[in-house]
Amino acid sequence: MTGKNLLQIALILSLTIFLTACLGISGQDTVTDIEQTIEPSETGSPDWYINPFYPPQETRIIRGYGRGASPEQARLNALEDISRQLGVTIHSEAQDLTMEFVQEQQQQITEEYTHRVRAEATHHLKDWRLEKSKQVGDQHYAIIILDRRAAPVVVAEKIKNSLRIQPGSVKWIGPRSLINGNIIPKIESTLLRKGGEQATVELNLQRRDEQWYLVVRPEESEPFHVALDEPDFPRLFGLPVKNANNLVQLSLRPLDILRGYNRLREGDWFIFEIAAQTEGHITLFNIYEDGRVSILDENLQIQPGSNREIPSQKEQAAGEAFMAFPIEHNQPTQDLYLAILSSTPLPTSGFQRLLEESPPLAGETSYQIHRLMEWLDEHQANIQDLDVISVLIQP
Repeated sequence: MTGKNLLQIALILSLTIFLTACLGISGQDTVTDIEQTIEPSETGSPDWYINPFYPPQETRIIRGYGRGASPEQARLNALEDISRQLGVTIHSEAQDLTMEFVQEQQQQITEEYTHRVRAEATHHLKDWRLEKSKQVGDQHYAIIILDRRAAPVVVAEKIKNSLRIQPGSVKWIGPRSLINGNIIPKIESTLLRKGGEQATVELNLQRRDEQWYLVVRPEESEPFHVALDEPDFPRLFGLPVKNANNLVQLSLRPLDILRGYNRLREGDWFIFEIAAQTEGHITLFNIYEDGRVSILDENLQIQPGSNREIPSQKEQAAGEAFMAFPIEHNQPTQDLYLAILSSTPLPTSGFQRLLEESPPLAGETSYQIHRLMEWLDEHQANIQDLDVISVLIQP
């Protein structure tokens, strides 16, 4: 057996595991009420495969059809049908493998192949679901649905389907930073009707399989998940604004260069200036637009009417400062910086610290915006005030 044959076996196994994992997520995250059906074997291809129906482009719902020698191959071909409609190419790099390498590194091959597939398709082929499948003789057929509508529209539709009514108002339960965010009015604009009953809906944010999801649980119903695109994030959260007492103020100052208000370019050096009107402790967070979170400094004592610089003047004299990095090279980034004034030191061990080397944050454990939301609610009693600024980092 040649190295090429062994690679094909390894990739087929990888695809099977990858599709099985994806189907485990997608099975309960349906947008429509159509359930998966597996019909008994019969002769001839299914009518729905012979005469496929492709929804109009403006619906933003894409249907893919596939056929193969196994259920996994049929679903893969259906995903490829969708990818052709989107203009997305999914491929992997090939290399010669020995049998010994395949046996010893099978798990690594699977993980690396899955990662390559996700890296190329995650923004296009996610939250898909199997609508229908059928076996005819030794051939398997599948229809896969990809819903590309905006998250608030999908959430509203699925809440109505779960409740079997269109409510007139909703009591939202969840982190304040989420239920006070801009996504709630967008959901309610599609969900509510005048004169309807009140419903209770629990809303949370979850990170899994390198993807953000809204977890929605209407009253007396099973929870469902709706995938979020990164562009949803800037308009998703309603981080608490500063209190009316105006006890803390956060500002950013570039070093040795003039820029527009809260605007930086990649490679710019800058510091933070914080003013407080009462005694307390300052903790400073950096929130990336993709949901990553890091602590820049924590529990710094501050006196009434005083200002503090981060890094301190002594640290600046030693050459320390922050450098602006976009999330992706040559792409603008909108960062949030959150300064918290607390009456007592706050526990921060659950969050990552900014590293001296660049890029500053990496890895799935850095995606902690949902943890920060819960943390803010948990320590609300000790938070005297806070301030948030948005900074545009340009290439």
